[in-house]
Amino acid sequence: MCDCSTISWWLAAWRALHFLACLLPVGLLAFHLLVAAPVFRVAFGPSRAACLTIFVSLIVALVSGIAWMLVVAGNIGDVTPMEAWRSGVTSTVWNHTHFGDCWRVRADFWFLATAASVLMILQKRPSVETAWFCLFATADLLGGLAWAGHGLDGDGNAARFHVVADAVHLVVCGVWPFGLAPFAMALLMLRKKTDSSRWNDASALTRRFSAVALICVGLLILTGLVNSWFMLPSVSSLWRTGYGRVLSVKIVLFAGMLALAAVNRLAFKPRLASDDNPEGTAICLQRNVVSELVLGTAVILIVALLGLLSPPMI
Repeated sequence: MCDCSTISWWLAAWRALHFLACLLPVGLLAFHLLVAAPVFRVAFGPSRAACLTIFVSLIVALVSGIAWMLVVAGNIGDVTPMEAWRSGVTSTVWNHTHFGDCWRVRADFWFLATAASVLMILQKRPSVETAWFCLFATADLLGGLAWAGHGLDGDGNAARFHVVADAVHLVVCGVWPFGLAPFAMALLMLRKKTDSSRWNDASALTRRFSAVALICVGLLILTGLVNSWFMLPSVSSLWRTGYGRVLSVKIVLFAGMLALAAVNRLAFKPRLASDDNPEGTAICLQRNVVSELVLGTAVILIVALLGLLSPPMI
């Protein structure tokens, strides 16, 4: 690990892209299976466009994961990524390091998730069973990133508890805030409809998503506190250390997301079905949802950077 002045920004960029590519499929699938399908009583998997998006995201995850591996191997061998590949350093990292062990297990889940996404694309109406299988595979692919982070830097049961909390944190982050992307698209599609029931549908969708998001927020706060307990020796570390200051930025961004989510839940959700101007309410809601998603993306960029910094407790 390193400090901010010597950090590998290429590695941070590939990490961020890989995180985003693994988060989006979980968000798309979780939104369809946990929110949209129950509200609209849909008995099949996500749309073809969503399935294609999942497949493309998994391809991006593959490319960025390979690039991440090459940069790590280059840093270990003190050579360029391509020289690490040609000299066999990458093979050594893949076969004889904990990082390589993690990547090999995650590669299995990547193949399972990609196969499921291809099957959903080929099916005229993707089955719910295939969608659930793809969700579990993508969630394992995403959660497996915890084993490539700080979670195992400790010893014994504490380290195992930490890495499990970190994995849960990552998977829940895939459901919310990254479930906001399909939620925003669903609101846009409902606004374009002309029948009078669209606002009732939008209200029901918002209520369902709000309930799922509330559970996710609770889990994110809980697992975030667990991670902070293991990483920070005191509250003052938030402003006295480089790691703590970067973490503080993440906390501020997360607080902004919570504020927007509170407005959506307490103000826009009740007004959507009863207001005289549901179109205006839906537009405001959609803007807030997009703003939440932008802040969530910024949080992931911070997470990609945090993984390269040395926590005060380690």
